[in-house]
Amino acid sequence: MTKALGGTERVMAAEAPPATPATPSGTAGHDSAMTVWSPVRWWGVPMLRSAFFVVRHTGLTLPLLRKLSFIDYARWAIVKNFPTVGPPQGRDPRRRHHMMFESNFNGTWDQYIDAFAQVMPKRFGFFWGNSINFPGPMPTGPFRDWIHRHQFEVQHYASAEPDATATVVTSALHLERKLRRFARRSKDWDVERFRRGYQRLLTKVEADL
Repeated sequence: MTKALGGTERVMAAEAPPATPATPSGTAGHDSAMTVWSPVRWWGVPMLRSAFFVVRHTGLTLPLLRKLSFIDYARWAIVKNFPTVGPPQGRDPRRRHHMMFESNFNGTWDQYIDAFAQVMPKRFGFFWGNSINFPGPMPTGPFRDWIHRHQFEVQHYASAEPDATATVVTSALHLERKLRRFARRSKDWDVERFRRGYQRLLTKVEADL
């Protein structure tokens, strides 16, 4: 706009609204995504395949993962051949196996890596100890640097419940099952019995509220 000043006009630029920072492609609400690719030494491939077989059929890591309630999902996989889209791309020149690690979690990268390394240091050391130049999970500083060097930037990421954390979703599912069970059992109760039963229910589900 313009403003008259002493017989002259001064052009005054309208103030632009502050820019809203773009949401990183690897985040959706409370959730973040991580994908890490690391080259594996040849002798580590059979060890990892055996370990993955045991974990897949025994759930060995599940109790530890449940302790980290901010983790939605985590998995490791061994990859040898990368797909091509046809000519003129040609055959993938890589000959070394790679390990892919995927995870969805609540919070920042550094918080995630620090918590994971402190709760599962031996398992992290075993899984990634076969990868080239892996510094070990502790101390976490060099470990975080190694993860950042090998991470693959997520191009698109979406969450079904972006406003809820993993803990909130888990608690809601537990609460729903208990409420449905209570509704089935109490449909023929009188008022006094319903009141006592509902009070007991609230005590049981307190941790999920």
